[in-house]
Amino acid sequence: MPWTPDHQDIGVTLAKYEKEKQASKPDASSKAYSSIIDELSCRGWFERFPDSLPREAQTFFYVLFADTEINNGGFAQYFLNGYGKYAQETVTAYREIGTPKKAALLAAVMASFPGGKYPKTADEYSDLFNETEAALDLLDSDDFGIKYFQTGENIKELMIAYVKKHFAQFAP
Repeated sequence: MPWTPDHQDIGVTLAKYEKEKQASKPDASSKAYSSIIDELSCRGWFERFPDSLPREAQTFFYVLFADTEINNGGFAQYFLNGYGKYAQETVTAYREIGTPKKAALLAAVMASFPGGKYPKTADEYSDLFNETEAALDLLDSDDFGIKYFQTGENIKELMIAYVKKHFAQFAP
């Protein structure tokens, strides 16, 4: 069964966001971004229909998952939780939404694994970690995480702009 958007709320969210942004409310982007995430994620679209989602919706989810994991536990958590299977797509997604520094950083992390072979599943990560713990220490260091947070690329604002630009792919 292909994914089809069946909600009307994203348009309302974007309209509220514009009003709050014009009123200089500092939490406008956080509230709008959270609302969009709730509206898209609670339906489990990505988990059920990842291949049938429009490219723009896939892009949204790749960035959402990566940013959430990296913010929560760094790149180690991203790979440990099996999101490496989407790493290459996420590099492309970061570029597409306008975060080239985050894209380059994820690509550098991927290349830093022994032989440039990054784990695509949680089991691969665990096996690799058990085999070459020293080679994976770099993921636990703060270097990549600090660089990620210092890019100056505002995911929330860029993702809202991306959803607005591709609104037809997110809502009827």
